Amino acid sequence: MRKYVLLLIFAFALAACDNSDENLPVTQGNQEIQDLQAENEQLKAELEAAQNTSNEMDMKANTGPLNVAFRVIDAMNNKDYEALATLSVPEVAWDDQAETYTLQDDDSKQNVSLLSPIDLGNLEYRGFDPVSENEVQVFLAKVDDGNVSIYMDFVKTEDQWLYKGHLTN
Repeated sequence: MRKYVLLLIFAFALAACDNSDENLPVTQGNQEIQDLQAENEQLKAELEAAQNTSNEMDMKANTGPLNVAFRVIDAMNNKDYEALATLSVPEVAWDDQAETYTLQDDDSKQNVSLLSPIDLGNLEYRGFDPVSENEVQVFLAKVDDGNVSIYMDFVKTEDQWLYKGHLTN
C-alpha cells in the first residue's frame, strides 16, 4: 500500500508540472533565432555587395596606372625620352645623356637610372597600393634571372595617370 501512495504522490507531482511555462521560452527562443538568421542573411548580402563594389573600384583605380606602367617600361626599353616626357609628371626631368631622371623636390629620386631593358614576358604584376584617391603605387617584378621588385608611382592629374618615378631593390 505504501508503494501505491508513493506512486500516487509521484503522479500528482508530475501532473502539477505544467508544460505551458516551457513553451513560452521556446517560442521566444525560436523568434530570436529567426531574427538572428534574418539579420545574418542581410549582413551577408551587404558584405557581398561591398566586396563586389570594392573589387570594381580597385580594378578601375589600377587599370590606368598599369597601362601607363607598360608604356613607360616600353619607352625606357626604347630610350624614347619624348614618350617618357609625355607619360610623366612635369616635375620629372629626364637626362638622355646619363640615362637618368630626377624628380624635383624629392631627394630619394635624384639621378635615378632608367630601368634596364625588360622583356614583357619576364614581367609579373604583384599588386598595387592606393596611396590616396589620386596616387597609386604599382608593384611589378622582373623574373628572368632572380626577382627584381619594381615599385612605380603614378599620380592622376585631370583624367590622366602620369608616371612619378620608380624604386627597385
